[in-house]
Amino acid sequence: MNRRLFLLNGIAIVAVVCNHATHVAYLALFANPNRPNLSELSGDTLGHSLSMLAYYVLFFMEKLAVFSVPAFLFTAGCFAAYGAQSAARKSAAQVGNYSLINSPLAKLARARIVGLVVPHIIWSLVAFGTEALRGQSYSASQYAARLLYGGALSFYFYVPVLCQLYVLLPWLAPLAKQRPQLALWLSGGAQALLLAVYYWMAGAGELSGPRGSSEGLSYWFQINRHWSFAGVWGFFFVLGLVYGFHAIKFKTALQKLRWVWLGATIALGAAMLAEADVFLGVLGINVRFSPVTLPANLYALACIACFLAFDQVQNPRLARVLLPQQPHLRHLLTHGLVFENTRFVLTRLTPWQAVDQLLYQPALIALAVVIPVLVMAGLVRSPARRLYPFLFG
Repeated sequence: MNRRLFLLNGIAIVAVVCNHATHVAYLALFANPNRPNLSELSGDTLGHSLSMLAYYVLFFMEKLAVFSVPAFLFTAGCFAAYGAQSAARKSAAQVGNYSLINSPLAKLARARIVGLVVPHIIWSLVAFGTEALRGQSYSASQYAARLLYGGALSFYFYVPVLCQLYVLLPWLAPLAKQRPQLALWLSGGAQALLLAVYYWMAGAGELSGPRGSSEGLSYWFQINRHWSFAGVWGFFFVLGLVYGFHAIKFKTALQKLRWVWLGATIALGAAMLAEADVFLGVLGINVRFSPVTLPANLYALACIACFLAFDQVQNPRLARVLLPQQPHLRHLLTHGLVFENTRFVLTRLTPWQAVDQLLYQPALIALAVVIPVLVMAGLVRSPARRLYPFLFG
């Protein structure tokens, strides 16, 4: 089972790298002051067709990879359940019998939080430093706020989300073990309520632009625009907890409906793509890269269920590439710094490459995957290997 979860985690990390590569590609195309004259390209019929094709390829890559963060949270929930069971056995205590300070679950949660927060602070400071070198500076309060909600890079919101969920672990784990259906209904209901608020705000015109306005209820959305509030993700972590405690029962049920889950994945993926196009065209709201929509949530759920249901489908080559990197793969979120600095360099040295996504995308993805792995592998083999836990957890 651990091998299967590691493989899901590895696939999700490759997907998140591809997703973030499309964001950088959009910046290179439209926000690069040194970009070539795109109007000349769009004036040519063949060039316009190729540019539209590139746009929709990026769009598909962007949206179809949004299952990645839910998959991360699901696997984190599974491993938290395994850790809770192990801690309970070692302490000869039941998972549900805990005190807030010294229980096995509280100790487990503290250890996981420290393992996340320390690397997060270090790499956030590195990101702030690279910004300063490029002439970008902020006030102390802005730096503190970005550090708190994971805004050093837009990719870092995952750390505050997971920390919030680990804080709730002493309550969530017993509920997921003893009352799994109630745990799923409560977490799913809370997430659905927040989605309903989002759609109500969109329909009422409260969200103006891709990030929302700062008036009324949309101020709440503005605060959480980096998705750093655990409520919009908690269902997937709880689902992982429930699956970790009741894997055999859930696995049997999933396998009976595996073709239904496959069909649901395809249908919900299409619905998610259509919704993003409608939101942008009709309401002027950019949710192309947002996983916080109803079709995106359902699509992520279907992807996870489909992967678990078809556990007999094996790909030895893929496993050989992804599995040996564990546990390093879960630290590839440091690819954000690679993206930012690679984009900064490429758009100045080779601005023409921004238009040619056949060159730009593979270069970004390869560098974002390879460089962090090489850095971590080199650090483990160097005299500075004692720094590894502080840098990568």
